Amino acid sequence: MRLLKADQLFRKVIDGGLRKQSRLLGLDVGSKYVGLAVSDDKNRIALPLSVLSRTKTNISLMADDFVTLVSKYSLAGFVVGYPFNLQGQSSRNVKCSCAGSLG
Repeated sequence: MRLLKADQLFRKVIDGGLRKQSRLLGLDVGSKYVGLAVSDDKNRIALPLSVLSRTKTNISLMADDFVTLVSKYSLAGFVVGYPFNLQGQSSRNVKCSCAGSLG
């Protein structure tokens, strides 16, 4: 997997440039947890999958989990970023987190 900018990934998905039946794994990385969501096989919507606890000592365990998920769901890539609700708006938690980081 290589790093793509958001617009490049969007074009690849829209143009059908990903392997057929491939999915994307969304990562909502927080200070204590990493939320996981997996897309449908057409990459139109992501559904919640699970939540991993995030600590300094479990990075290799999380990497093992990702390797397993790549195989299980035929993942073509990861999307790390800004979570939105089903209406396409940022959630209240994201707004609070971003506002807090501004000081």
